[in-house]
Amino acid sequence: MDERDDDALHAAFQEFLGARPEPPLPSVVDAAVTGGRRIRRRRLVFAAVGTLAVVACTVTVATTLPGAGTRHSPQPVTPAATLPAAPSPTTAAPQDANPPGGAQPAENTATGTGAASQDSNGAAEPAPTRTQHPGNR
Repeated sequence: MDERDDDALHAAFQEFLGARPEPPLPSVVDAAVTGGRRIRRRRLVFAAVGTLAVVACTVTVATTLPGAGTRHSPQPVTPAATLPAAPSPTTAAPQDANPPGGAQPAENTATGTGAASQDSNGAAEPAPTRTQHPGNR
């Protein structure tokens, strides 16, 4: 490429650019101002709709619930159950020799088979059963 070709190419570009006017570039500031107005308008509409919804719910609840304007005399409440005439005698539980936070000795666990134990009244209580899961053998 020599100088003559460069001049011809330069002239072609000048002719092409001179034939059409340059498109205007949008202003960044104008676009930001327009976007800010749109955001403020949207927030204002959402706040107004939210406020109206809260007011509508409050009015609905206030009108559907029985208000203080209706004067009803309170009805007496009858007791659900009557108390027995005399309390039944109870026996005191035996005191443990162990401190409250100490370990309790296990009764009838020497065999590990879950034999029945006796409570303080001498009645037999069934021993807890051990269930074995298929994976725990």
